[in-house]
Amino acid sequence: MTVQTPDGSTYTEDYDKLVMSTGSSPVKPPIPGINSARIHTLWNIPDADQVMAPLDPEMAEMIHQEIRDSGTELILSDGVDHFDEKEDRLDIVLQSGRVVPAETVVLSIGVKPNSRLAKDAGLELNERGYVKVNEFMETSDPDIYAAGDMVETYSIITGDRQPAPLASPAAKEGRIIADRIAGRDVKYAGFNGTSIAKVFHMAAASTGLNEKELKRRGETKGKDYAAVILTQNSHVGFYTGAAPMLIKLIFRLPSGKVLGAQIVGADGADKRIDVISTVIRFGGTVDDLKNLELAYAPPYSSAKDPVNMAGFVAENFLTGLVRFSDYEVPEDAVILDIREDPELLAYSIPGARHIPLTQLRDRIEELDTNQHYVAMCSVGVRSYTAARILMENGFSDVEVFPGGTSLYRALESRNGNDPECGCDPGAEITGAFREREEGGEIDDPVPAVKLNCCGMQCPGPLMKVNDMMKTMADGKKLAVTASDPGFVRDIRAWAKKTGNAVTSSGENNGEYYAVIRKGPAEGTDRASAGAVSAPASAAAASPAEKDGQTIIVFSGDFDKVMACTMSMDVMGIRKEELIDGVQLAGVGTYLGAADDAGSNLFI
Repeated sequence: MTVQTPDGSTYTEDYDKLVMSTGSSPVKPPIPGINSARIHTLWNIPDADQVMAPLDPEMAEMIHQEIRDSGTELILSDGVDHFDEKEDRLDIVLQSGRVVPAETVVLSIGVKPNSRLAKDAGLELNERGYVKVNEFMETSDPDIYAAGDMVETYSIITGDRQPAPLASPAAKEGRIIADRIAGRDVKYAGFNGTSIAKVFHMAAASTGLNEKELKRRGETKGKDYAAVILTQNSHVGFYTGAAPMLIKLIFRLPSGKVLGAQIVGADGADKRIDVISTVIRFGGTVDDLKNLELAYAPPYSSAKDPVNMAGFVAENFLTGLVRFSDYEVPEDAVILDIREDPELLAYSIPGARHIPLTQLRDRIEELDTNQHYVAMCSVGVRSYTAARILMENGFSDVEVFPGGTSLYRALESRNGNDPECGCDPGAEITGAFREREEGGEIDDPVPAVKLNCCGMQCPGPLMKVNDMMKTMADGKKLAVTASDPGFVRDIRAWAKKTGNAVTSSGENNGEYYAVIRKGPAEGTDRASAGAVSAPASAAAASPAEKDGQTIIVFSGDFDKVMACTMSMDVMGIRKEELIDGVQLAGVGTYLGAADDAGSNLFI
């Protein structure tokens, strides 16, 4: 082997075994002006229509939304034509002709293997220039090993040989080589491509195959594989800091073998993607996901972990309990919006049929049993219940929209159909609920009622705000915190349609906040503020309309009323929603109290 030193001189070095790990380099396409000193490079994977290429488009939309909500302009599907260097800046000229001025440009459009040395050594490369290795990490020369971003290994899911430019596989490849040189008989076990990245306050995680790859391989959704999408909190809602995660699970039909998963969320995505990656490594199925026993305590998870829930939803699909619609709702289908009236003030779906879930059983005769319905709620939980109600009442063509309006709205904003999508985060927050008075020099505390909605899944925060505002006088302010990333966008739309004013909003330490003034902004009235009336069904029902509703009346007094915290978590009920005097307790506490009671009733 000939070695060249930094001063240009060379010498010859003998070896018994040689290890190559020269990595990869960022791709720099031949764009005019790309060699400017103002342009820097990063390693990543290209995709002109979305960020985060390991994600499928609908999951990437949640990241797009996070980028925009964080005050960053995101330009997609408009590539760079050339760079024009000026004296004090660099102009990025896009293919559309638009000019974007910049002080610094960072290129992140892919990698290529640094395999020139391997090529010069006569080693076998694939068509993309990656070094071919066997299960022992040996190249075509058995005395030369190679590892890392420069090599082509194999996928444990498909068996295909392909590169995996990730740190975890590279580290394992290096260990295999060291063991082989030391005389140990070990083999590389392949990769399944697990990765995670942070984008502002969100994590984007993936493992295994995505739908883009499956379609590229000629596989058909609904025939060869299926996918389910669900929203779950990172841990139980009654413990502070719970944040929603959007989970996509892809599995083989009809076996249910797990092929891949993607998770987008502010907290908990790393743990869940690692669990699913482990199941994929051992060839597990959706049954394995639902049967996993995972650690539970309120700060960390739920009694039914989000991974278990993904398995349950997939099982419901495989057994025919639920069908999911495509992201493009068919023209012959009617969207059945089963959200409550205040939710429609935050976001409404044109042309949808609106019957709140709480009224669906009583109003089911208003619907046509032969019509194709797509049930829609905020995150997909209530729409499953609605679909089951319809199916049990003779409706044969019922589907659930995956991910609910949270995902539907993100997809609509991609198409430019959501006028409320461009949410400006507003003023930065310092401390707890502070805003800058107009024309003032200092930050003054907000004179507001404070409402903590952290841990509530959508639409919980919006419903609580709606109820609280009814009790407040005009001009008073309500300061709200929530862990749902969509809260700020929803509350701005709700305030606009109800004639109230959001005076500040944003994110602080992983929580989202908004300060809302009851009534319109100063100097305007409700009419000019664009207030609209709530849907007719939001008005209080007359006594006649309440006939037929059921209540339970107990004679005598109860000494103690307890609420099971695990049941509350399953049902999505928070402590603040209970009547006064109810004690929170676990099953053990209830059983202990029941032993000392003359009589007890468990509902």
